[in-house]
Amino acid sequence: MRKVVVSGSTINSGQLVDLLRKAVQGGPVTFENFQYYLEDPNRFAAPEQTSLDRAIRLLGVEKVVTAQQWGEVWGREVVETEAGVLKFNQGVLQSAADTNKAGFTDFRIVYYGGTSLREGHQIFGTDKSVQPCYWKDSTWWLGSENDWATHQPKTGYYLLDYKLRFRNMKWQSQENEIAKLGNGYSRAHETVVTEGAFSFYKVHNGERLLEKEYHWGRSSDSDGYRVRVGFFLADGWDVSGLQPGFSRDYLGVVVARN
Repeated sequence: MRKVVVSGSTINSGQLVDLLRKAVQGGPVTFENFQYYLEDPNRFAAPEQTSLDRAIRLLGVEKVVTAQQWGEVWGREVVETEAGVLKFNQGVLQSAADTNKAGFTDFRIVYYGGTSLREGHQIFGTDKSVQPCYWKDSTWWLGSENDWATHQPKTGYYLLDYKLRFRNMKWQSQENEIAKLGNGYSRAHETVVTEGAFSFYKVHNGERLLEKEYHWGRSSDSDGYRVRVGFFLADGWDVSGLQPGFSRDYLGVVVARN
């Protein structure tokens, strides 16, 4: 294997290829980012992955919706090429399992297949006699001015804590608290939270997540309100908005592990 020596640092040709492919993530190779890479080539190594089977053993089958199950529920083909591999290391999953067992969290693994909020509304409708469904009186967000409702986050597996955090806080105050958790955490996207809730209902015997509470999401609606989703009663899943300066006890955050 050929070696490349630059300023006393030695890397092999595979690591150099890794630099070109991953370090700049499609951007130009500059002297600065090349030098940054040489300081520690391993900093750009692929993250440790965990098999889906092992994740299920750690969290329990009732806390998981697989890609295969998602396909059956939504009647679509899975486009994720690595549907059996999770981009979370075993330490992250073990920590999630431990805090779940202690009752502090409700971490779940859910496969998100790319359904937007508006598509979900079209698929499940608003007929209360056919569960699950969307709330029939919540239609304001179906208009074209609310293009956030057509957004499709990246497909794949997500690790979400459905035990709401940071209740009764303003939206920005919640953001500040999430930041304190570190780079490994973020506010889950409301579209992923929604698809996940419907998937769990269909796969796990009618379980209703966020039954009498809301997740406050990332998007802003056409009036500048932050979108909230949840209150998953028999009347249907609600999509609504709230001024970011307000706070409610039933309004919190589903946190995602990055």
